[in-house]
Amino acid sequence: MELTVDNVRDVTRQCLHHDEVEGGRPPAGAVFAQGVVATLCLHSERLEAQRANVASMLQQLPDAFHRGKGGGTTFTQMGVDRRGQTWTTDHEAMEHLLLLGTGLGLAGYVLPRQAWALLPAGLPYVWVRGEAPGE
Repeated sequence: MELTVDNVRDVTRQCLHHDEVEGGRPPAGAVFAQGVVATLCLHSERLEAQRANVASMLQQLPDAFHRGKGGGTTFTQMGVDRRGQTWTTDHEAMEHLLLLGTGLGLAGYVLPRQAWALLPAGLPYVWVRGEAPGE
C-alpha cells in the first residue's frame, strides 16, 4: 500500500473502535496505542486484518527508522519517505501511522516517555520493523 495521508487515514478509520464502547469502558481485546499526543482505541481484529498494509507503509520510511538498519530516529522525520520525498507535513497522520505500527508491534519508541524531555523538541525517537525476522 502506498504511503499517503489518505491511506493512513483510511486504515486508521477502519481500525478504530467506533461506538462499540459501552458504559464508558472499552471492549475486551481492545488495543490501546499511546502516541505523542493521542491515544487510540483500536479494534484488535480489524487492526490485524490491516497488518500487511501497515507494514507496507512503514517499510516506505527511511532506513534510519528501521530497527535492523538505522535503529530509529526522530518522530519529526516521519513525514519523509525513503526516497527523500515529503509524503506529509501533518503530524496527526504521522502519529496515526506510528500508532497503527505500535498497536501491531511493528513500531515503538527508542526511549521511554519519561526520557523524551531530554530529546530535541521533547519529541520521541521511534523505530519501525518489517515482518522479516531480525529486522
